[in-house]
Amino acid sequence: MLEPHYFYLCHDPDAGWVLHKKGCYVLEFEEEKRFIGSLYTVHQALTVARIHHPQIACCRDCLLDKGRSKRTPVNREKNLIPSRHFDDDQKK
Repeated sequence: MLEPHYFYLCHDPDAGWVLHKKGCYVLEFEEEKRFIGSLYTVHQALTVARIHHPQIACCRDCLLDKGRSKRTPVNREKNLIPSRHFDDDQKK
């Protein structure tokens, strides 16, 4: 089951409004931050934030890395099985 997280909007002169999750170190330095709700996913937070402000960017530090899928690297040596397509010994 998903855990709820607190999401905030902070104004950035370059990017417009930036979406942050509670615990982001950037929030410590922001004077103006707006609480948008306790939500379960970044997608939900973006939907709520876009109701109030159409131009929203995700924080690079607290949200973008969390959205990427964490896949285990493939061990190619273990998965690679050599096979012969032609039987060279029988052709001779």
